[in-house]
Amino acid sequence: MTSAAPTTPAEYWDKYKPHRGQGDQPRPPARAFDWTGLADGGPGAELLRSPATALDLGPAEGENAAVLARAGVEVTAVDFSAVQVERAHRFWDSEPRLTFVHAEACAYLDQGTDRFDAIYSTWGAVWFTDPALLITATTTP
Repeated sequence: MTSAAPTTPAEYWDKYKPHRGQGDQPRPPARAFDWTGLADGGPGAELLRSPATALDLGPAEGENAAVLARAGVEVTAVDFSAVQVERAHRFWDSEPRLTFVHAEACAYLDQGTDRFDAIYSTWGAVWFTDPALLITATTTP
């Protein structure tokens, strides 16, 4: 008997990206901030200027959030995938300036009162959220 097909974006992510971080697999290196995942390197965290606080929307395994935290930025990383949040906790619990939250991006922004110097998304929320809703949620005081 096969399992039911995923019906939400979080279920798709949880089902088709479960292999990372299982067993003895080491955490990602998080050597540099990566906007693109391409070999050309592209720009780095300098695009964010020098934030004291940052919100990562859809951090997946949390490499970019870890890079910023290691540079002294207080980072809150919000992902709708419980699998990814658990994995990110396992990889980065030793980073004191890094907090992972399991929530959908717009719901987190709608309920939150925190303000951030920088809000970014290199993979997750921008792909899975209506851009009009996401931009409104990030700009509403």
